Amino acid sequence: MLDISSNTFQNPFPLLPVSLMYFSCSDNRFSGEISREICKLVYLDTLVLSNNNFNGSIPRCFENFNTTLSVLNLRNNSISGVFPEESIGAYLQSLDVGHNKISGELPKSLINCTRLEFLNVEDNIFNDKFPFWLRLLPNLQILVLRSNQFHGKIFSFGASLIFPKLRIFDISRNLFTGVLPSDYFAGWSAMSSDVGIVDSTPVRILGRGSGFYHRSVALTNKGLNMELVGSGFKIYKSIDVSGNRIEGDIPISIGLLKELIVLNMSNNVFTGGIPPSLASLTNLQSLDLSQNRLSGEIPPELGKLTFLARMNFSYNMLEGPIPQGTQIQSQNSSSFAENPGLCGFPLEETCGGKEEEATKQEEDGEKEEKHQVISWISAAIGYLPGVLALGENNFNGPIPRFISKLVGLWYLDLALWNTEKGKVDFSIFLHLKSLTFLDLSYINTRSRVDLSLFSDLMSLGYLDLSGINLKVSPTLHLLSPIEILTLSSCNIAEFPKFLETQTSLSYLDISSNQIKGQVPKWLWRLPLLRFEGRDSGNLYNSVSMTAKGLVMELVGSGFTIYKTIDVSGNKLQGDIPESISLLKELIVLNMSNNAFTGHISPSLENLTNLQSLDLSQNRLSGEIPPELGKLTFLARMNFSYNMLEGLIPQGTQIQSQSSSSFAQNPMLCGVPLQETCGRGDNATTQEQEDEDGEKDQVLSWVAAAIGYVPGVFCGVVIGHILSSYKRDWFMKIFHSFA
Repeated sequence: MLDISSNTFQNPFPLLPVSLMYFSCSDNRFSGEISREICKLVYLDTLVLSNNNFNGSIPRCFENFNTTLSVLNLRNNSISGVFPEESIGAYLQSLDVGHNKISGELPKSLINCTRLEFLNVEDNIFNDKFPFWLRLLPNLQILVLRSNQFHGKIFSFGASLIFPKLRIFDISRNLFTGVLPSDYFAGWSAMSSDVGIVDSTPVRILGRGSGFYHRSVALTNKGLNMELVGSGFKIYKSIDVSGNRIEGDIPISIGLLKELIVLNMSNNVFTGGIPPSLASLTNLQSLDLSQNRLSGEIPPELGKLTFLARMNFSYNMLEGPIPQGTQIQSQNSSSFAENPGLCGFPLEETCGGKEEEATKQEEDGEKEEKHQVISWISAAIGYLPGVLALGENNFNGPIPRFISKLVGLWYLDLALWNTEKGKVDFSIFLHLKSLTFLDLSYINTRSRVDLSLFSDLMSLGYLDLSGINLKVSPTLHLLSPIEILTLSSCNIAEFPKFLETQTSLSYLDISSNQIKGQVPKWLWRLPLLRFEGRDSGNLYNSVSMTAKGLVMELVGSGFTIYKTIDVSGNKLQGDIPESISLLKELIVLNMSNNAFTGHISPSLENLTNLQSLDLSQNRLSGEIPPELGKLTFLARMNFSYNMLEGLIPQGTQIQSQSSSSFAQNPMLCGVPLQETCGRGDNATTQEQEDEDGEKDQVLSWVAAAIGYVPGVFCGVVIGHILSSYKRDWFMKIFHSFA
């Protein structure tokens, strides 16, 4: 096994041992045509070349893998040409060539891949009719043809489309036409029952000890484009036929797919009424029927779909009153727009012409909605006692005041609640004395809140008020033992003095404020090196951070690993404190975009676990300390936009960086910059010697690693544990109890 993914490797492509069974070089900077040397790896089981800049065509010599290869991922490159028929191995279980420039027809040799479970060819220029022959693949679970030039009908008499194990069907943004018969979805068993489908590919890979390869696919859910990764495949069951020219009635057999979570049939030419059989889709969370020619009334039965968080009926020819019920009337008015015959809340058009009667109906609806919301929240708290997680949804309007009566809450997440820029009465949280976790980030309010308001919440361990306009008094004193504090983008003007007494603080984010002056020395004396997580087995804390230049989400067990300081995006000045070198367990240090002056301290070499260092966009001067070259875990550093000078130190860790990491320092010179130091000839000789020395070091290190554990290349893979999204985290909470 060899995994060199998520680095900045570039050409030349490495020479690989012929006995290799697993190879991944995703998320690097390799370019040019795919090396034909790969075809010599006759034992290869998994090949992942995604997220590079490979071009040219798919090598025909991939036919050498006919009896071995089970996973082929060429996603997100610039590969062009037709897909060679002979390059498809009969043992394939997963094929992903999405986001390339591949043209022509879908290779019919896929019909021999009876083990195929995952097929994703999205965002290419395939020009072909619908591949009806795919129904002969008994194990196909995920089929994604979106954003190509597939055309013609997706139904053929005498060729019923039965997919017994299909869980994701996405043919959106193509040129499909025709009418679907009423029984079109009758044979789609996996979406009509809750019987689990075994996903054998990850198990097989895990059995070989890698555990690093995760398939992914883009989805449109609740109006948002999102990426489904890893375990999400076992949860999601989705149909997306949007952006085609399909016509006729919506098949009533859609009501058989009781496990469906996402249904998107928008932007077609469907006519007739909305089938009431949709009320049978009791797990549906997102329904989009917009931009068709549907007529008649919206079936009131849809109001019974308690999980249906987002629906869109706009741009049709619907008429009559919008049904009452929490799920329907909680939608934005845009979900019903451009249906001239529709009336009732949330539209401004009233029904029947009697305004008083319409107003009474609206008030009754609001009372019913409030009653149902209270009942639902009560049920949720009874289901997972003390926890109310409503963040990152589409809730809008005022935050319900009755939350103040839920005095047993210890966990409350209302992040991204859209208050429509209204005022928020933050005093409703003062009664929740048991809170240990409170996330009110980015709730879209124009209210300014005094941070002292939360001083009575004595048990708080996690507090996120990002995006809220805060008033922080110099005399503020919080008694709660806060461990994680996020006050990003809060318009704070002075460094918060109350932090000096927060001895339990393990994570602090005060980025993107207006803080001026110097970082106080007492900050570095706080014990920031450890975080004690609350591990319920089902609930995972999460927080956003910037590491190695990427914004990522830290979830669950990552808290026990990551130790980080981020004071970027302020106006801090003066020298970088020497005491920063005492934090030997620090992994991420970001002090960019401030006004720090002086030299970079050589004592940073004591941070032996550091993986990401960003000192860019300051006013630092002097030379880059050569001692930083000894930090063997330091994968990413950025010194750009300063006033540094002299020779860029030698060493693998420093000289493997992109030239952009040293840009806009007029007096810096040496590799990887184009500016040489001293006279040209000597500089060229030194540069060549540096490259030879670096190459020797890398080869020695690889040889030592393979010698230490024969046939295995060991690396530090951190990015993969950080790639979860909060949306997946919510699924973990609720689906784990199902």
